[in-house]
Amino acid sequence: MGLAVVRPAHPSPQGSHGIGCLRARLPANGLLAQVHYPAEMSASVFDGVEPVPWFRQPVIEEIASGYGVPPRVLKSLLGGSPQLDLPRPPKLGKGRWPIVVFSSGVWGSCEMYTQLCRELASHGSIVVAIEHEDGSGIYAERASSLEVIPYVDPPRPPYDIPKFRSPFLEVHADELEATAAALRRAALGQVAAADRSPEEAALVS
Repeated sequence: MGLAVVRPAHPSPQGSHGIGCLRARLPANGLLAQVHYPAEMSASVFDGVEPVPWFRQPVIEEIASGYGVPPRVLKSLLGGSPQLDLPRPPKLGKGRWPIVVFSSGVWGSCEMYTQLCRELASHGSIVVAIEHEDGSGIYAERASSLEVIPYVDPPRPPYDIPKFRSPFLEVHADELEATAAALRRAALGQVAAADRSPEEAALVS
């Protein structure tokens, strides 16, 4: 059990909608995303889609390394905890839910701001938290090869911060634009069904 007994309880979102959660690669651009959305709470979970952990093990290890915390301590606090929201079918509203594309920024990951994304979804938004593949995040795997993309440390100060960060921001902008385009195609039913994982099939449903 270890330090798991001191884990704080995650607060319940304040919005009026129940929430579902999926983690899958987006169609077209292949970026990993964690998606939070208003869900039909009386429905069963999607076939073949397993609930995901609150934090992936490699992310926990990178956080521990970055802060100089013994990995076993952080694993006791964060490891083994599942997402609270199951991958249920989306709730059908009178219109369409607005979509929020969330970028976790430097030293982030798609699950880093889960509680904030849950809160936004509970108020009636589909929140797509993407994982950037430019080396600015704490952990990422390249879509094309699943190769781990290491975090790129900034140079020792003093250094030109805008000059160092500009290439990352350019990649972020391209990834955000590609994500928006992929979501538009999915909304219009323009995503091919071939070779989809159960999670990807649920994502575009």
